[in-house]
Amino acid sequence: MIGRVNFFAPTSPHRNQQLVLDALDSGTRWVLLRAGRKWRKTSLIISWLFERALETGLTAPYIAPNRTQAKNIAWDDHVQRILDELTREQIPFKKNEQELSVELPNGGKVQLMGVDNKEALRGISNWGAVGLDEYDDWAEDIWPTIIRPNLIVHKAPALVSGTPKGFRNLYRLENGGLFKSFHFTSMDNPELDREELEDLKTEYQEMGMGAYRQEILAEYEK
Repeated sequence: MIGRVNFFAPTSPHRNQQLVLDALDSGTRWVLLRAGRKWRKTSLIISWLFERALETGLTAPYIAPNRTQAKNIAWDDHVQRILDELTREQIPFKKNEQELSVELPNGGKVQLMGVDNKEALRGISNWGAVGLDEYDDWAEDIWPTIIRPNLIVHKAPALVSGTPKGFRNLYRLENGGLFKSFHFTSMDNPELDREELEDLKTEYQEMGMGAYRQEILAEYEK
């Protein structure tokens, strides 16, 4: 079933996304992705989570700083394109708009969540993978005290992603020695329209070189 599904439909992973996927597929359990705007971080996370859910039959949550943001970033765009692909391949699924979840035929589930109600995330044991997005907007304690313990039962992997906001959570994880880290700029998305990219770069440069280095180059800036 998995082999015939293109989880990146209607396109394919670009070459730098594939580098991250190769690390996860090779068994690297903890992966950190630091990338500039429009690199396609979220599309990578959602596509990988659907693949994991279909492989394991477990829940693979996408977690954003808050539930509204998770819905706005992923539900109508990245989740829907995968549902369109599942429909084309005649793979049944159950879509729950209220829960922001999609259940697959093997019982696996992808669910969108936020850490605005972090206590609701405690004590969960059925996660087969987790994707953490815009991680620098999280409270620092959520990964070690809530998310990490939930991954013990199934030895589930984690993909932590974001564009940095100073020397915060991403910086601490990247320098902690546990995570395999990837760093890409916005220019490392080969599919981004070059004219749009130049406009984006100019807009951030006009805000100041610190903003440009942070948002486009994904560098750590004070």
